Amino acid sequence: MPLIQERGPARYFHGREPELAAFTEELVAATENRGGTTFLVQGPPGVGKTALLAKCTEQARNQGWHAVDIGEAALYDPGAFMDAIDQRYKMETMTEVGGNVKIVCGTVQTHIAGAKLGRLMRDAAHDGGLLLVFDEVQGMADYYKANAAKAAEMPRMLNNIHNGKLQAPVILLAGGLGHSRDAFRDLGVSRFERPCFVNLGRLSPDAEHAVIRDWLVKDGTAAPDDPALSQWITTIASQTHGWPQHIMAFVRPAMPRLTSDGGRLVDKTLKAVLKEGRAAQNAYYLARVSALEPEDRTAIAALAADMRGRVGLSRKTLISRLATHDTMAHPEQIFSMSVASGVFARTPGEGYIIPVSPMRTWMQEEYIPGRPPFPRPLNAP
Repeated sequence: MPLIQERGPARYFHGREPELAAFTEELVAATENRGGTTFLVQGPPGVGKTALLAKCTEQARNQGWHAVDIGEAALYDPGAFMDAIDQRYKMETMTEVGGNVKIVCGTVQTHIAGAKLGRLMRDAAHDGGLLLVFDEVQGMADYYKANAAKAAEMPRMLNNIHNGKLQAPVILLAGGLGHSRDAFRDLGVSRFERPCFVNLGRLSPDAEHAVIRDWLVKDGTAAPDDPALSQWITTIASQTHGWPQHIMAFVRPAMPRLTSDGGRLVDKTLKAVLKEGRAAQNAYYLARVSALEPEDRTAIAALAADMRGRVGLSRKTLISRLATHDTMAHPEQIFSMSVASGVFARTPGEGYIIPVSPMRTWMQEEYIPGRPPFPRPLNAP
């Protein structure tokens, strides 16, 4: 039985073909123009950002690009960048002190390393191009604020990459939560235009069904012509709502059970899979709110009924409504924590929603005392 993971490459990739095609076009353009840019993928936890980044990285390598995983330090520190590309770096010593150059223990402080770092990136790009893969990028601005003295070159390097100023095909492929674009804006990179900005949402019904089908047939050994296959796919999809993380919550218990059943799709097994999948969903929701106090969760749950649809509520409105609760001492801090943990997610229209409708229902069931439980039909989203 294959190893099933929640993060990383998608074993069965459906529904993100337009985003992958847009990234491939940027690879071609960067190669032809000897330039580059930033390709930002943002969205709530569990929506499939890391899987898309992995597919983009695979595509780049197939076209001869050198792809490396980086963190914040590689955007200002030559040593950290060389570690990322698995090469040794020897810091040059300086014999004169002038301008902003300062000698400390025979080495040059990293805030003057911008020009050197640019040269290193150009060298690493060679003829094929350099792809810098930076996942969980949403904390980049906070990191910079906490380390501004040594990370002074980070904004300039981000700007050079984003605007193709390195005179080499260098692309920063960044992925993070739904406020990741704000992190770039805080560091001076404010213009993200399509197709280089992706606000990832749930899978389309067709893509969702295709992923579930692949798991059941290719790994669960179900017969593709089994009359029960369509029912299984529809029933599981009614619980997963196009969310890749939720799909994994259900296919994980399905695989060993199907193997034991010889690939037969029987009702008893489906009921067991639904039970385990729902338990995994609830554990996922609890993890999302674990940093919040119970009374803060109640305040957010009370807002849930007003957060339907795709437009969402503004940041100002959410904070204002949170502040009306007597137990809420720091509404702005709670809002920020909720965004960071994926409870709230930014919509393309700049509002905020609770991104997964079952999570909104779960919060109301769990944290509004006396509220009757919501029905959870098996065959309807």
